[in-house]
Amino acid sequence: MGPSRILHLMNPLRHEFIASCLAEGPPPAVLEASSPNSANLHYLDIGCGGGIFAESLARTIPLDPSAPAPTPSRAASMTAIDPTTTLIQIAKEHARMDPTVDAHLRSGRFRYLNTTLEDVLASPTAPESQSTQPTAAQAQHPQFDVVTLFEVIEHIDPNTTTPQAFLANCLRALKPGGWLVGSTISRTFPSFILNQVIAEAPWPIGVVPRGTHEWRKFVNPPELHAWAQEGLMRAADSAATRGWPFPAGRDEVEMCWSCLCARSRVEDGAGLRKLGQLLLGCEEGHLNYHVAFVAFGL
Repeated sequence: MGPSRILHLMNPLRHEFIASCLAEGPPPAVLEASSPNSANLHYLDIGCGGGIFAESLARTIPLDPSAPAPTPSRAASMTAIDPTTTLIQIAKEHARMDPTVDAHLRSGRFRYLNTTLEDVLASPTAPESQSTQPTAAQAQHPQFDVVTLFEVIEHIDPNTTTPQAFLANCLRALKPGGWLVGSTISRTFPSFILNQVIAEAPWPIGVVPRGTHEWRKFVNPPELHAWAQEGLMRAADSAATRGWPFPAGRDEVEMCWSCLCARSRVEDGAGLRKLGQLLLGCEEGHLNYHVAFVAFGL
């Protein structure tokens, strides 16, 4: 797997992390499904890069839409977005090498879009694989059951947006009861040594190009929690003024928050299996938005 080996090794942990989240707080689509193993969740992967995670999830989408889900991720569709044209081209070319993934690309159940999150929110259509006709309010922008954000938040350009505004947009793409699942890197001395000194060293030691990371942009859990909470409030306020199908008021929404501080090696998934013990409960009577992150490098 060459320089991307470490990223491929993280995929099983990402799938396990998502499965733990869905088991702890099933989205409405799971609770309302006629079959206990239905593949009926629509995913949005933000900042997909070359598609390492998006393609791995696309492989779990059943070729037959009526077939049971083969994994706990219960994926019915995957939309993967990235603003970098070259990365999307690489992702598409690699995906076509797998017959199953290529079939999903041709059917539209797996899509790579060379676009930004803001453009997705401005889209007049819901996810293509949804069978029901969206209402006038829902047609304002697509909504997904699970939004994934892996190693993206620490790359936000402060000249174009803020973490709070970016997370607000992530939550706007999410259905009530859905999950925003992500991972990031904590701003600690060990993370500096690992991610900038070692990871950006010349090949074969390093795994990413020099300049990929900026230590000052790494995010500690309390900061991430505050940003996510503010993002939720911004999303609710913005939806109220635009008529979007997001709860129209700060008192009507509740964020279920968890952040797992992972110190273990990438190959060790034991820490992620403890996620269910760390999730915070949400108040009944609220429309809940689940947010869960893993912070590596403490």
